[in-house]
Amino acid sequence: MRRAGLADPAGTASRMYGSLGALVSELLWLAAAGPEDVATVATLDPSSTELLDEALRAGRGAVLAASHTGNWELAAMAMARRARLSVLVKPVSLGVLDRFMKDMRKRLGVGLLEGSGALLDARGELRRGGVVALLLDQVPPTAEHAEWLPFLGADALTHRAAAALAASVGAPLLVTASRRGEDGRQVLHVLSVKWPTEGGAGWARRATREATEELDAFVRQYPDQWLWMHRRWRGPLGGA
Repeated sequence: MRRAGLADPAGTASRMYGSLGALVSELLWLAAAGPEDVATVATLDPSSTELLDEALRAGRGAVLAASHTGNWELAAMAMARRARLSVLVKPVSLGVLDRFMKDMRKRLGVGLLEGSGALLDARGELRRGGVVALLLDQVPPTAEHAEWLPFLGADALTHRAAAALAASVGAPLLVTASRRGEDGRQVLHVLSVKWPTEGGAGWARRATREATEELDAFVRQYPDQWLWMHRRWRGPLGGA
């Protein structure tokens, strides 16, 4: 937080841990919640709803560049109430938690894509007009198809998968982030909508760079809403 130049690192850290505690409490609440309950605690802001609806009217689905902001699980469930949503996931190392998260997501309307055929399945979802979410601020397993981009004061390895997926089927890329509003509800924001242009690889690099800049700006505005304890600036575990 100091490296990012925040004015009150200690105070922000305290608020971040408070937000993390609220997130855990909300996940426990979701264990018994139904789809109708999600509407009472999570929503899209009005301008973002308009951007989403406009993007989906093109009939190409949409790719969400998601992030570790706010309660991203609640944000996903709010999105699932607006469109058919699937998320690319990797298994959680703790088996009990992995089963809990998968069961909760499926029960509350969030589809899961995982395994070696996940990207192929994702393309199929997009061609059927669905929405597919990938995390933007997570270290990829290898440096292939990724690049080091400035993020909160230091370079972070950033995967181009979300932008590349959008380019592969001509779907719009929606850069998203969520935060806890003043009333305690989760608010999902669409920060921008990017349409693929010719030269897919070049566009994917440019879109990934712009998306990272937009997420950087959002976290600086709401620093206690990002999971700072996430090891964002490490190298990939699968290679140098």
